[in-house]
Amino acid sequence: MKKIILGAILIIACCFVGVTPTFALDYVEANDFNSLYSALLPQDSAVKLTSDITATGNLFTTKGTTLDLNGHTLNIATYGFYIYENATILDSSAEKTGKVNGTADFPFQIGNSTRTGDLTIESGEFYFTGKYGIRVIGGSSLTMDGGSISAKRFTVYNQGTTTINEGEVRARNNVTIQNHTNAILEINGGKIITDADYQAINMYGSCKATMNGGEIIAMKEGTDYKGNGIMMFKDTEFIMNGGKITTFGAAILGNGSVDGTNEGTNAKITITGGDIKAIDDGAIYIPQPNGVTTISGGTIEGTTAIEIRAGTLNITGGTLTGTSDTYDVIYNTNGGTTTGAAVAIAQHTTKLPINVSISGGNFTAPTALSFANPLGNSEEDLEKITIEITGGNFNSTSTGTITMVEPREFITGGSFDKNIEEFVPDDYVVVEEGGRFVVKSVQSLQPVVTDPEDDESDIAVPNTGSIAKEGQSANIFHMLEPIALGVLMLAISYKTGKMIAKKITSE
Repeated sequence: MKKIILGAILIIACCFVGVTPTFALDYVEANDFNSLYSALLPQDSAVKLTSDITATGNLFTTKGTTLDLNGHTLNIATYGFYIYENATILDSSAEKTGKVNGTADFPFQIGNSTRTGDLTIESGEFYFTGKYGIRVIGGSSLTMDGGSISAKRFTVYNQGTTTINEGEVRARNNVTIQNHTNAILEINGGKIITDADYQAINMYGSCKATMNGGEIIAMKEGTDYKGNGIMMFKDTEFIMNGGKITTFGAAILGNGSVDGTNEGTNAKITITGGDIKAIDDGAIYIPQPNGVTTISGGTIEGTTAIEIRAGTLNITGGTLTGTSDTYDVIYNTNGGTTTGAAVAIAQHTTKLPINVSISGGNFTAPTALSFANPLGNSEEDLEKITIEITGGNFNSTSTGTITMVEPREFITGGSFDKNIEEFVPDDYVVVEEGGRFVVKSVQSLQPVVTDPEDDESDIAVPNTGSIAKEGQSANIFHMLEPIALGVLMLAISYKTGKMIAKKITSE
């Protein structure tokens, strides 16, 4: 009763001074397995270790459990720790030496087939030497606000909901987070690391991951494989709004299989912000059938920034850089083909449709946009590929701004460091502005044409796209079409009937 009265007095006092009341937990101390096992069972229990403990059986939590490692080591050994309802694990020691060890295949499990659980890790080191780390059953959740988790592979096997706010999740030999069917992963902070030549995150079957902050790191330089960031399979979705992905291999990659276990159909990628950098590979690899990739912001760097081999790519913003010194295309039926491009288009063995639309963004590489046919697919197959550029800034560091396997007129907007008039349709014109080549619609430009009945007046006629200089001639490809005000172009003099260079001015 005294505790209740004191609690009421404290609440009243806090209300008067405008302070939210906080209460220290009434911990039960545990110094061996039996005392720990018993202390964890009651609801709303708070347990503090007072010595290192080795489990001699499975451990369980019920509703409202708090476990303070208090600088000590809990060795689960070959047994399991099962979280039911909601629980919190932390280490209150100043030295932060609290640790949980385990050697079982699944030493930690949140929920089961009939009961759900929610675990929050505030601090402490979790180090597992068995097959996996923490398993989150469907309907259950893991929230990481600090601390570290390390395992050989599948450090977090997520079948429910996992949220990383702070702390570190690391795999020593394989995939770090396995995001399984119907799972949800949210990354707001912290680090997700693989030390192996595998993926930091493997997304398998109708699951979703969102990255708002934090880091994904996969820097292994393997003999046959490289450390990759995120691998995506069928019906998966990855959204990146912020944070950073740094990899030796690809940062984000899909799977080109159309059936079987590794089918990659319908994988969806959306990038609105953040930084992506692949050191020795293309940053984003898109072979997935019927996949949709949308980029509106962020920075993307790799030997090629993005390579698409099937599906749809929409770019409205962002900065994409191909970091290779040279441009090259190779024959490859299982991976990327192009280096030295900001955007590379290369149809896969699946010969599926590709749709690329670019309306904004900044693109820099030896060739800003590459359309190649490394597998020698037929002309009929290549007709399934559509490319549209209506905006954006394109820059070449060596080869050429646009490199095409076949002639196409697909550019109706944008700014380029080199003249790309061969890719511009007849009703558009290339105008030089400040050392850049800008594509504009002929119909959108409004010159002044005086009365043709006056033999002193002139009618403006655009040339092939080059800027006419005073006294020079050029070829005419459109007669009597309007062009830009203030631009020096060819004109026909009614008085003399000869072509002259004339500057079109406003009224």
